[in-house]
Parts: sequence; structure tokens; C-alpha cells
Amino acid sequence: MNNLILDPMFSDGMVLQREKPVPVWGSGPAGELVTVTLAGKSASAIVWEDGTWKTSLPAAPADGPLTLTVSCGAQPLRREQVYLGEVWLAGGQSNMELALKDSRDGEQAVQNSGNPYLHYYQPPKAAVIQEAECVGWQTVTPETAGDLSAVAFYAAKTLSEHLLGIHIGVLVCCWGGTYAHCWMPREDLAKFPAGQRRLDWYETRIDGKTDEEFDREFADYQGQVDDWNRRVEAYRKANPLSSWTAINRDCGRYPWPPPAGQTSFQRPGNLYASMLRRLCPYALRGFWYYQGEQDEEWPEDYFDLLNALIHRWRKDWRDETLPFFLMQLPMYGGQSETVSPMSWPLLRKAQSDAADRIPGVELAALTDCGEIDNIHPSDEYALEHEGQLGKTEMWVVLEAEPDGFIYYGFERPVTREEFARRIEDGTLTEVLHKAPAKAGDVFFIPSGTLHAIGKGLVIAEIQQNSNVTYRVFDYNRLGPDGNPRPLHVEKALEVTNLCPVEQMDFGPHLGKCPYFTVDRNRGSFQSVCGEDSFHALLISEGTAKAACGTETLEVKKGDCLFLPAGSGTYWVEGDCETLTAYIS
Repeated sequence: MNNLILDPMFSDGMVLQREKPVPVWGSGPAGELVTVTLAGKSASAIVWEDGTWKTSLPAAPADGPLTLTVSCGAQPLRREQVYLGEVWLAGGQSNMELALKDSRDGEQAVQNSGNPYLHYYQPPKAAVIQEAECVGWQTVTPETAGDLSAVAFYAAKTLSEHLLGIHIGVLVCCWGGTYAHCWMPREDLAKFPAGQRRLDWYETRIDGKTDEEFDREFADYQGQVDDWNRRVEAYRKANPLSSWTAINRDCGRYPWPPPAGQTSFQRPGNLYASMLRRLCPYALRGFWYYQGEQDEEWPEDYFDLLNALIHRWRKDWRDETLPFFLMQLPMYGGQSETVSPMSWPLLRKAQSDAADRIPGVELAALTDCGEIDNIHPSDEYALEHEGQLGKTEMWVVLEAEPDGFIYYGFERPVTREEFARRIEDGTLTEVLHKAPAKAGDVFFIPSGTLHAIGKGLVIAEIQQNSNVTYRVFDYNRLGPDGNPRPLHVEKALEVTNLCPVEQMDFGPHLGKCPYFTVDRNRGSFQSVCGEDSFHALLISEGTAKAACGTETLEVKKGDCLFLPAGSGTYWVEGDCETLTAYIS
């Protein structure tokens, strides 16, 4: 009888990492020789006394489809349609787990998802170590893509567009509602104060609870979740454009937190042992990690947890240089009354610090998207209530009198109740951030940010294609009819970010978001208006000549030029400053 077994990760259709040694492992008869062969190269290993074996194929360039064979004196095991390409691990919680079918335009995305160069593997979703049936590697098709992580899909798709002809494989290892401590071994957590606090906190929650007691509690909890899902499904069928604010109001909030127990998915170390370790040390290029919202209770500890997690994952894969891409938490504020409104800004700072301080860590900034009451970004509120999208904008100050200022978010976090009260009694400006403004200053204003222009300012405004504005304060002045102008208090209470505005870094750009990109050029420059976007130019200082094709214009401060998409190369020559807006 052939007792040779190959780990379930190694299935038909798999992607192995190109240009790196490729570990391969499994089990077999103790003392026997196992030989693995791929693309004319072989590696061997003796099965250890515990019945396990591991070997490593030499590095090889991109290739495939290939056949991998594993032999041990009997009929060899064969894996077909094997590719050497690029492999990434996508980890985290609900934002990483969000399925493609549930993302924006999900149905259309799934139908258009087919790509023979994209493949993924998901370990069995289990909170404790157990034998579980594995589906194996999947090629992305409309039949398989629906439940795939939307972030992982779009990241892999983008990568494939830059690496033409190279197969991309993603190991998807995520679970909604998980803390950073879920994805680390307990012995590591015990080595530093922040980790030990997590261990102590969770054991206090268990407080001697037996597995049987936890099973009963969790079964009851799962029933509550199922009931909530049914209510939401019915509500969304009846109200297709419903916002999460409306859903939470009419259906109740998602049942949370789940009960604590030894076998809970939230227990420190459980998912590291039951899911992540199943993937190690499968050769890969690096990690995509989207997590942090569950850690809002301990934002001051998050950098230490994140730092320890990154080093542990790299250690497990035996490469301290593996790239680690962090997805920064989007614009959102925790809804718990027990959590500080500053918790989320502190979590985002911890992620930014990790990118600044840990070599090989990069940050995908997402602070320009999202909603205050929805961790999963969308424009649904504005679509539901106004029939159009929300409005993200930015201001560039062109002229300013001395002591010029704008109101820009809040000076400190405020509650919804205080916000409503100050609107009512006319004291709102007392808690607004009064930002000094001078010529050249730039203010990026994500949708949901309270803002107002002070006197004596001339600004250039670039905005998302929307006219949605909710007025909450009108300086207590009266309109031409002698009455106060109408306010939009109830809607504003639903969408306003009640925390101070976070600083954002747009790299080489003056501003950048999904709706527009703005660059500032001083002096003469040349650019190209391609087929993918128009270019809108504003001469903010000086005079110049602008040329495109056979046309040349004399331009001065205040002049605006619009170049339709596909206009090609253009020039601006002169002692001037130019703001250029386009979609990228």
C-alpha cells in the first residue's frame, strides 16, 4: 500500500513561487526516500520517524503548465497544470475577507472576473487545529470568484496587468472580526507587555468556562447572527440603495461581540495555529495585510502587536526581507460608546509608523475613502438620499488676507449628541478646528468632513463630480426673507466625521483620491493628456503661453484651460504656477 501523502496545498492548478527555492512537504513511510521532480529538476528527502518529510526544489524561472511528481518506491503522485509565477499571502479581517460578490458592482465584477492567469488557495476556515477537507487551488472564473476576497482579486488582477504572461497565485487567509493577536503564536505574545495584556484579558473573559459551555453560547450567538442576516437580506431587497446607517437603525446592529472560549476564533494564537501555519513555509513573494479595526480597544498597543506579527511571519517564512504591504484603515469611527473617538486615528498612526520604521513595510493609504459608520467604503448614503455620490474635494488657497482661516473638522472629538446640541444653540464654531490659511496652502477634504471658508480668501476648489452639501451652521445670519436659511441637520448627523482631520501624504501629488489627482507645477513644463482622462489647468500665478497641437494661447493668473481626453502632448511656458487636475 502506498502511504505517500502530499500536503493538500500542493494540488492541481497551483502556483509556485518563481526564482526562489520551493519547499515541498507531506508524509510517508518512515525511513523511505521521497523524490520530488518539477521541470527537469529534482530534490529528495528521507521520511522522518514521525512520518513527515520536507524537501526543497531549486529556484526556477516563470514556467508552466508543468507536472509535479512525488515518488516513494510506488506509483508516484502527480499534480498537473502547475505554474511557476508570483505568490502572495492575503491576510487580515473583514475588509480583506469581503467577498468580490459583495463589493461595489460585485455581480458585474464576478461575471467579468475570468482570468486564466489568476489562481487562489484558501485554507479551511477553522478556529482550532483539526483535520479538514481542502478544496485545493482554484483558477479565477465567474464560477469560482464570487467568494474570493475582493481586495485579493483586485490586487492580483492589477499585478497580472503589470506582469504579462506570469501566473499569479494568492493564499487567502483571513477572518472577519479578528484581532492582531489571533494571527500570532501565544508564546510570542507572552514575550512583550502588549501581548501579555492580550493573553490576560482573554483568559479573564473565559474565566473557567468549559468547552461545552462555550459551544452552547456560540450556538445561541450564531442563531442571533443568522436572524440578523435574514433581516438585513430582506431589508436590502426592499431597499437596494440602503445605507448602513439605515440598516443599523431599522434592523439593529450586528450581534457583537461573540462569546469567549478556548476554541473561539478570537482567542489569542488560535488562528495562527489552525490556519496560518497550514500555509508555512509555502514559497511566496510577500504579504498583503488588511486588519486593525478590531484592535480599537488598544490603539496604543497596536504598533507593538503589528511589529511583532510582521517579524513572526517573516521568521516563519525564513526571510526577514519579505515585502509586507499594509492596507491603512479607511475613514471610519468606531461606534462603541466605550471606545475613544481617537482610537481609529491612533490605529492609522500605528500603521503609518510601521511603514516608516520597519524595513520592507509599505502602506496603502485609504484615509480618503469610507464612511463614518461603515468600515467597508461606499457612497451608498448619498446615492440613497440624494441620487448622486458623496463629495470629496480639496481647496488650494490662491490669496489670503492676514489672519485668514478656514474651519476644517473639529478641534477635538465630539459626540453626536454634542454636535446636535451645538448646532441647536449656535455654538458649533467653538469646537471647530480653525486652521490658519495663507496663499499656497492646500486642504484635502474627504466627504463627511465639516468645512467652511473664512473671510478674505480666494480658493481654487477641485471636487468629486457631485453637488451634495449639507449645511449645519449659517453663522446665525438671516436670508433675504428675514428668516434663517434651511439647514440639513438630520442628514449631517448621519455622515459627519466627528473627529479631527488626519494629515495625509500624497507623495509627489498635491492631492490624490479615487475621484481626482491634482499636481502643482512651477515654471515651464510639458505633459501628456492621454485617452484615460481629461486635463484641467488653472494658472494660479503669473503669465505663460500654453500650447497643444497647433493651438497656442496667452494665459494669465485666473485663466482655466480644459483639454479633452486624448489631446496628447501639451506645454506651458512662462514664469507661472499651474494647477493640473485629472483622473488617475
